[in-house]
Amino acid sequence: TIAWYNTTLLKDGSSRVIGVLGSGEDITERRQMEKALLDSEERYRSLFENSKDAICIVSRDLGVIDVNQAALDLFGYSREEMKGLDIQASSVDRAQGKRFQKQIEQRGYVSDYEMKLRKRDNTEIDCLLTFTARYDESGKVTRLEGIIRDVTEQKRMQENLLLYLREITRTQEEERKRIARELHDGAVQN
Repeated sequence: TIAWYNTTLLKDGSSRVIGVLGSGEDITERRQMEKALLDSEERYRSLFENSKDAICIVSRDLGVIDVNQAALDLFGYSREEMKGLDIQASSVDRAQGKRFQKQIEQRGYVSDYEMKLRKRDNTEIDCLLTFTARYDESGKVTRLEGIIRDVTEQKRMQENLLLYLREITRTQEEERKRIARELHDGAVQN
């Protein structure tokens, strides 16, 4: 039990102590809640900082408020440089950035929204954005919180796989036609 006490000396007109007035309060529950809040903040700060995915907090107008180390590594900026950017300006296609903003304002979130973004060195990367809007008491969007995942390599591999499948299909079709011709030519000669 944690207690908090407050005492005051009671004095008469000639400043002689005639009593003590005291009050006390059990603050155990309040301290436990404060500790739980600090523990929770520490867990989420740790998740934010140690995530391998780029986590971003941006303003309603898409200006960067805060990012984790993975975001800094992904885009190649310092923390100070990132805070001067906005997602829409980093978008290779400005219209794509505007559609992102419109969707999140209408639905309150976006999930796996495809957007091509530009890194500090002007390299373009394919990304999936998953963001949720945060609101104030009056229901206005105050900020967006979310994850940006670089899927450039996966997209490249998918495109290569599609090219490979098309080539196999084309080769199979040519082989089928060749065999059909040979069968046809053989049947005609007999």
